[in-house]
Amino acid sequence: MKKKLLFIVLILSLGLNLGVFLRVASHLFNKRNDAGRNCMEYQWHRSSLKKDLNLNEEQTKKIQDYQKQMETQSATIKNSLNQERKELLALIKNGNLSESLIDKHLSEISNYQGQLEKKVIQHIINIKTVLTPEQLRKFNYSFEQGLCPKSMKEMPCRGYMRNKCSD
Repeated sequence: MKKKLLFIVLILSLGLNLGVFLRVASHLFNKRNDAGRNCMEYQWHRSSLKKDLNLNEEQTKKIQDYQKQMETQSATIKNSLNQERKELLALIKNGNLSESLIDKHLSEISNYQGQLEKKVIQHIINIKTVLTPEQLRKFNYSFEQGLCPKSMKEMPCRGYMRNKCSD
């Protein structure tokens, strides 16, 4: 039973990490408009990242295309992940738990979370292909800042960010 509890905690931790990662990505790319609707494709031309990196229109268009592609590919995975979570929650509520069912659902949840993280990483790699070396340096710095806030003092930051995280 301790193993199962540890596994559940691990899965929840992975979910939390994915949530933090997506929150950082959302912040970096100014994903929401004033009304709170998801409109990434329309906001890239207004995002602070576009200004900070001095993206031209061609770069902005390519990044928008990559974003649309990632969102399309991720939608099915997100739906499947949510369905697995709902099924696991229903089992927990009903008390119809068995180790094999728990293992099955947690394995599927882990798989979907891994697939989503892979899509996000592929998206970041795609974005990096359209950036100049100077833009890439700024992008990496901004991304590292977002992943290494001061409140996470134990974050294993590298290079110049190590000092900022240990304040």
